[in-house]
Amino acid sequence: MLKYKIVPLLRGSVNLTRRLEVVDISGVTIDEPAPKTRRTIFTGKTVPIFKGDGEINVLCGSCKAVLCQGLTNNKVDNIVIKCPVCQGFNEVTI
Repeated sequence: MLKYKIVPLLRGSVNLTRRLEVVDISGVTIDEPAPKTRRTIFTGKTVPIFKGDGEINVLCGSCKAVLCQGLTNNKVDNIVIKCPVCQGFNEVTI
């Protein structure tokens, strides 16, 4: 899937010619972390957990469900996401 990113060139002007390539990245499946040792996100049954307008999707390392959609570089750093679909724990760093 290709998306367009609006890039301001000068005040009041916009360039719509830069296309972004969407990249799927799998989380690394890990055992459940010990309490209070890692930043862990637990959610209900909703996927994706995060939605943005970037070019990176994070998939569950076990079931390939989309955990995060439309992230940009450096938005997610060294966290663990519990997949609402398969209940697996995914270590994510972008």
